Amino acid sequence: MQIAEVLLLAAVLSCRRLASHGWQQEAALDDRGDVRMYWTADVKKNVLLVEIQGRTLGYVAMGISVTGTMKNADLLIGYVDYMGRPHVLVSTRTATPAPTPIKRTRN
Repeated sequence: MQIAEVLLLAAVLSCRRLASHGWQQEAALDDRGDVRMYWTADVKKNVLLVEIQGRTLGYVAMGISVTGTMKNADLLIGYVDYMGRPHVLVSTRTATPAPTPIKRTRN
């Protein structure tokens, strides 16, 4: 498991314990506020913790790259299954059109 996966999984699993007001920053990602992002950065430790909340019956997803494009981006997809268990899927894109296979980080 890569560091980005561990940090995202820790953030997802701690969502029930952390109140959103405990984050350093927050932003609405849509006009209605149905999708919100909370984050805390520790520059000295080179750590970024992120929580994404979405009012959805599906999933929330996020892509991170140096350029802001899909090329060489890390893709993170989170959802809660029918039993209420959180899951995070991680994929790293390369310069080729197809992403590497998605790896489950929690079942």
